[in-house]
Amino acid sequence: PSSRHSSSHSSQQNHHLSLGKLKSLSKVSEQLNEYEKLVVQNLTDELVETFLSWGTSSDSSNGGSGANNVDYRSAPRITLTSDKRAKIRGVVKALRVCGKLGGAGAAYQRKLCEVIS
Repeated sequence: PSSRHSSSHSSQQNHHLSLGKLKSLSKVSEQLNEYEKLVVQNLTDELVETFLSWGTSSDSSNGGSGANNVDYRSAPRITLTSDKRAKIRGVVKALRVCGKLGGAGAAYQRKLCEVIS
């Protein structure tokens, strides 16, 4: 009888442990979704700024950190360093893999319209 009781008690503990793990996993999933949104937004912003500052002096001198002071109407330079080109490809690939490249294109279009008007 006591072994039956301890077996039942052990089974109940395992059940509670499983439920606890499931609750924890549901929160992790939520956090991962939020993290993905932040990463996608950061990559999108980076890509938009890269394209908007393409060929300007901030494009090569400080990695685009001065993109807020860019004269978007200046004549563009066509050349890119291989590092910059690789970085752009990496960002585009990452956005494509998670299915968010179209959203980055739409963000670029919106920003371009703001700059032009």
